[in-house]
Amino acid sequence: MDSHARREVIRTVTAPIEIEGCPGLRARVCPEPALVWEALETAEGTRLGPPFWAHAWPGGVALAQWVTLHPELVRGKRVLDFASGGGVSAIASIRAGALSVLATELDVWARAAILENAHLNGVEETLSVTGDDVTSRDD
Repeated sequence: MDSHARREVIRTVTAPIEIEGCPGLRARVCPEPALVWEALETAEGTRLGPPFWAHAWPGGVALAQWVTLHPELVRGKRVLDFASGGGVSAIASIRAGALSVLATELDVWARAAILENAHLNGVEETLSVTGDDVTSRDD
């Protein structure tokens, strides 16, 4: 299954919410992760790990709120959002004026969710997403 097909499934099983403390920043989430998990396994035809990206994690939300309140922290800088989940922090960084943002995520479904959330927020063209393990890279 390719990223486009995964994004279609994500749009079907989630709904956009506004991220508290980040005016205008929205993310697709599901109030009942078990329903998303089942839908993803059905779509893939195999067992999968939990869809952690289908929830706005408090740590990611707090970081997005902090960047929203203090855009000077990222403005004009290169940002790496490590283990990005649904991409909330990455999207907040773009909106705060980061020069570039690379969202890293090993989970293929999370990468599709990041792209879908970037599209939802109009930043799909400026956010880079990778599934590479960046822990051994020098750049």
